[in-house]
Amino acid sequence: MLDSAYQITNEILEDSVRLEKLSDISYAYYKIGDSAKFRQGNRRARRLAQTLKDTNKLARLHWDLGNFFYGSVYKDSAFYHYSKSERLYRKTNNMFYAGRMQINKAIILTAIGDYTGSEIATFSALKTLQPLKKYNQIYRCYNNLGIVNNELEQYEKALYYHEKALEVQDKISKDNFFETNSINNIGVVKRNQKKFKEAQFYFKEALNIDSLYVKNPKLYAMVLDNYYYSTFKNGEEKGVLEGLQKALKIRDSINDFFGISINQLHLAEYLVRKEDTLQALDKTMSAYDVAKQSENFRDVLSSLLLLSKLKRDQTSEFLTEYITLKDSLQKAERRERNKFTRIAYETEQFKQENATLENQKALLISLIISFVVVAFLIVTTIMNRLRNRSLLFKQKEQKANEEIYTLLLSQQSKMEQGRLQEKERISEELHDGILNKLFGLRLSLDSLNNRDDIEAVKQRKQIIDEMMVLEKEIREISHELSVGENLLDVGFDLLITELVKETSKISELPYELVIDEEIQWNEINNYIKINVYRIIQESFQNIIKHAEATSFQLYLTLKGSNLEVIVSDTGKGFDIEKKRNGIGVKNMTGRIKKMDGTISFSSRKGEGTVITCMIPIQKEKN
Repeated sequence: MLDSAYQITNEILEDSVRLEKLSDISYAYYKIGDSAKFRQGNRRARRLAQTLKDTNKLARLHWDLGNFFYGSVYKDSAFYHYSKSERLYRKTNNMFYAGRMQINKAIILTAIGDYTGSEIATFSALKTLQPLKKYNQIYRCYNNLGIVNNELEQYEKALYYHEKALEVQDKISKDNFFETNSINNIGVVKRNQKKFKEAQFYFKEALNIDSLYVKNPKLYAMVLDNYYYSTFKNGEEKGVLEGLQKALKIRDSINDFFGISINQLHLAEYLVRKEDTLQALDKTMSAYDVAKQSENFRDVLSSLLLLSKLKRDQTSEFLTEYITLKDSLQKAERRERNKFTRIAYETEQFKQENATLENQKALLISLIISFVVVAFLIVTTIMNRLRNRSLLFKQKEQKANEEIYTLLLSQQSKMEQGRLQEKERISEELHDGILNKLFGLRLSLDSLNNRDDIEAVKQRKQIIDEMMVLEKEIREISHELSVGENLLDVGFDLLITELVKETSKISELPYELVIDEEIQWNEINNYIKINVYRIIQESFQNIIKHAEATSFQLYLTLKGSNLEVIVSDTGKGFDIEKKRNGIGVKNMTGRIKKMDGTISFSSRKGEGTVITCMIPIQKEKN
């Protein structure tokens, strides 16, 4: 039926009717999942819309393409077409749809982990949508802000925005699942705050919403899993196993692969507490396989950590795979964030450059017309005055006309030359922009120039730190991977010694290294050693890049049941308060926190820096 309708569009004579039919048919192909026919029809419709200069229809077609790519792995293509659609809707002053494209882009940025970019895009969308009182889209904005702040561990802000989303939901017709979704999200935040009893309350409230299981089994299974997992985390056991199994059964029946893997991990945790190691291992391996097949890397990492605890004979293998995957994901996230920033920048630049070219073109045309008019008047005046003069004057008149014509040709040539140069310049800028991965980071910083709030300052520092780290990080990818693979297989003291020597070689600085001989490295938990290595590595990178030191020192000492790590330098020092939110300091602090240790920074300008870590030793179990 659709194929016949598509063929008939070739016989429609009126262009506007043909465009409308092509648009409808291509969208119908999209709805039934025929991607090849959808893209073919969409491409034809876009060409026709451009010919007819139907901006609104062209914007709608780009929107359809954005939706198509959003459902695939090509999130950058979805972002690009949403950006094109937004620009076209703004051109026709259709601010509602422009706002919808903004929040679509913000949600994509959340999905790739660019939380700063997502927050900026969401506030921009709110600014567009709030005056229009479009509450469905305003709800999406507040809900996304809640999710972003939860991921950033800004839990109070996350709760504030989820509550705002619920307030907006009251102004929307109840024929949706916004209320259930928001209540579930609040429960997730409460659980992340370790307020498990409060989390249970919210999940229970969501489960009691009328006919949720019948109307939306996927959402019901998610809330059910969350409720019983929070019950388990609260130390209760009644009904937990049955509840988690019921949620998993529903997810299996609807092929909710992302839900299946997290559900299995929750079951595995419960079985570990019940000391049923074999079943726990089986659930964890299943979660690992499902997560890997669905490219759910968050659950792949969680599975690897749990497997490292359950299969002691393969702990090193699982931890090595965990470190390697996490490092590669961090690098991939940076590349993705750069790509999206670059698309946004290039789209804006293209728009501005087109506007500039249009203005220049209009100015040149005006100048040429003025010149021709003036020249015509001059020639006419000369002709009237010299009409009765001799042939000599006529020859001079002809010569003047030829000179004017030459000037016109010259002016036209300059116009063409300028236009070609401008096109060439645009091409070079776009090309260089794609190759220059650091350019996107600077753009993110530029986007914060007009803000001076605390959050902007923090974000600005984070971006600057990332720019400074990136160059060194790229050069050391091979070294990083080599360390990640071999960290657990060789003597830890030898690895530390090699790291110190390598740092000294790179920085051309003398060093002092003291490793307490009483430390039994082979008895210390591998997870502790991995994090200690990363903290020392981060400290050395800071010394090389920032300290301007004349020497550096590393002391590893056994203090009772604690490992004391001291890294110091004789550099220029830094203001601890200003650097406390830097990415390097945050990374080290985060690692120490995971090991239940403590870290302190002592530094004054001109007096060097001392970093002291005290870490409880956890012995490796056989």
